[in-house]
Amino acid sequence: MTFLSQSPHFVGHDVLGLASPRGLRNAGRHFSQFFLGRDYEIITTPVDVSKSLRLNTLIPYSMLQDVPCINNLLPVEIIGEIFRHYVFDVNPDPITGYSRITAHAGARTSAISLCHVCSYWRTLAFSISNLWSSLCVIWPKMGYIHLVRLWLEKSRSRPLSLYLAQYHSSEDHDIVAMRQILELCIATAPRWRDISLNVTHALQDMFYGLEEGSIEFLESFDVGLSKWSQCQQSQLLNAFYASPFLRRVEWRLFERALPANPPWKQLSAVTLNCQCDAEEFFTVLSQCDRLESLDVNVRFIVSASPTSHSTLSLPNLFDLRLGMMSTKDFELLFNYLVLPRLEIIDMRHGFEDSSPQGWISLRNLLSRSFCQLSSFTYGGYNLDEAEFISALTSSNLSSLVDLSLSLPITDNIIGSLTNEQIRHESPPLPLLRHLAFSNCQTSDGVLSTFVSSRMLTLRSVEVYLRGVSAYSADLTAMKSFQRENLAINIVLYSEVSNLRNSVVA
Repeated sequence: MTFLSQSPHFVGHDVLGLASPRGLRNAGRHFSQFFLGRDYEIITTPVDVSKSLRLNTLIPYSMLQDVPCINNLLPVEIIGEIFRHYVFDVNPDPITGYSRITAHAGARTSAISLCHVCSYWRTLAFSISNLWSSLCVIWPKMGYIHLVRLWLEKSRSRPLSLYLAQYHSSEDHDIVAMRQILELCIATAPRWRDISLNVTHALQDMFYGLEEGSIEFLESFDVGLSKWSQCQQSQLLNAFYASPFLRRVEWRLFERALPANPPWKQLSAVTLNCQCDAEEFFTVLSQCDRLESLDVNVRFIVSASPTSHSTLSLPNLFDLRLGMMSTKDFELLFNYLVLPRLEIIDMRHGFEDSSPQGWISLRNLLSRSFCQLSSFTYGGYNLDEAEFISALTSSNLSSLVDLSLSLPITDNIIGSLTNEQIRHESPPLPLLRHLAFSNCQTSDGVLSTFVSSRMLTLRSVEVYLRGVSAYSADLTAMKSFQRENLAINIVLYSEVSNLRNSVVA
């Protein structure tokens, strides 16, 4: 439960996890009347207000009598910090893509909702310009135009983060709405800090006025410019490239070649989907002196090792995320790179076949780099189980703290990581703290035995049990593992009804 007593040091953003703007309005009224006790120095029994905040249930009137109002009790700076947590830190809505205007992509909160609580909150929210510095518009409607205008006005001179999405299936009147919204946003281009654009080619003419030097403070962009003319794409991207502060770039659509003329030397994060010559690709990488994060889905037209260098070192790269690539492309990438700072590898689609060559090249990369990998994500179905277990239990992955697997998890895989079954002096993955298995197909009791063997280090477990309907031993054991510093989330899928049960500790 979430308790608010008379002298909390802070209010965590999870307390403000409201279900709807209506929930916020109701909870805000209660919250503004009952926040702390009636005296700073007298500690009384804490009152659980989480249900009132989350489920709109009313706090009894008797509890509200003679209780100071949050508006009078807390400094403006603290209320503003609570507002900031509400707008930017509340958990994202799992349903995305529907029509909305909000603070950021995936959010269910905005400063507009705060303005509905009371006149004081409205005045205060309007006065805090950073609450309005991030704007997301998806599937825009005509009714959004005045809200966007208000939003941009209240942001004042703050740098802006914009997420603008208009898809090809939009109605004509929605295109008109987006045109007017884009006109408002483009007028603020000198203030753009982060921009994400996914707009139909019917709107490409809106960006004719953007030229090199017009967006001089841009730090990141994310674009999906489907069916845009090459000329218009180049004009917009060149305006982005001209910013001396540009550090993070993402080309969302699959390209037939590497993007032309980006300022590779100044970039720290690159997301790229393309097909290109291997020599050209590694030549570009050799220019990326500051690169820290690389997310690529690349197809090499010429799958041969580049001739200019034996290996390529990227001394600052710590986060490597790889999309759906052929095993040969994986091998070429792994065999050519040296990544001494590498901490994160995300292979969400895994190798395309079950040959051991991919795993061999990955282990060679880790050995060659002398890196300390802390997080590993792997998915897919084409798996040589013996080779996978060999890689997972090797010294190359002994520094792992986070492990996330979306491949079929069998008794053999779990058994290889269960300390009681290991006879070695040092068990595999000795530092493992956080674990996620999204396709667990183990026998009942195997998973709980594994968790029990790692209670000293394990801190969180998220497991989806699939394929077998009876997990009574696992579920019973997991309940007994409940303790303050171990979070367990088990999702059980029934083969017949696909019903979902969860155990959370």
